[in-house]
Amino acid sequence: MQTLGAPVIQCFELEDGKYLATEGSHRLTAAKELGLTPILDVIDKLDKDDPDTEKFYVDAKRREIKGLVIVFEPSNLYGNS
Repeated sequence: MQTLGAPVIQCFELEDGKYLATEGSHRLTAAKELGLTPILDVIDKLDKDDPDTEKFYVDAKRREIKGLVIVFEPSNLYGNS
């Protein structure tokens, strides 16, 4: 990662300005430890009032409660929509 640079992570954009990664948790952890900010490949923006996407919000909240959230500086995150 130090040679190739920051990882590209697929994610969903949540309405509260947060992102839910669909994969890459180990790469996110390694990037954070190396001081690298990942490149976000935003699959879609999710609507919390949509019954079809409610499960993503529940999953994101579960991860937050368990302390499985990795925080990067928002100004450094960017996505490929």
